[in-house]
Amino acid sequence: MLRHVIAPSSGWTKAPHTVVRDRRMGSNAKILILYVQGLPDSATDRPLGELARKLDMKGRPYQQAKKQLVEHGYVHEWRTQRDDGLWKTAQLFTNTPLTGAEARTVWARL
Repeated sequence: MLRHVIAPSSGWTKAPHTVVRDRRMGSNAKILILYVQGLPDSATDRPLGELARKLDMKGRPYQQAKKQLVEHGYVHEWRTQRDDGLWKTAQLFTNTPLTGAEARTVWARL
């Protein structure tokens, strides 16, 4: 018998059904969403690749997970060239899929 309970407010991450039941994404992509979603605000300024390495997700598995997250609207990236010639990448990670226009609107509000 299944019972539904309300998770405690700390030490848990609530996962939207749209993520858990999405058959288009692999388990690595889903784990990455849940891991990032459960981070405190102070830890969300790190690159996605760095966060994935903390899960021992490297190389091809990380590339595939990120590709799936980008394709399905969970990750959006913008690259700009700084005055010193170096490139800067800004990443927006959401727990609900967004279109490119929606992501730019959210990014502008941050």
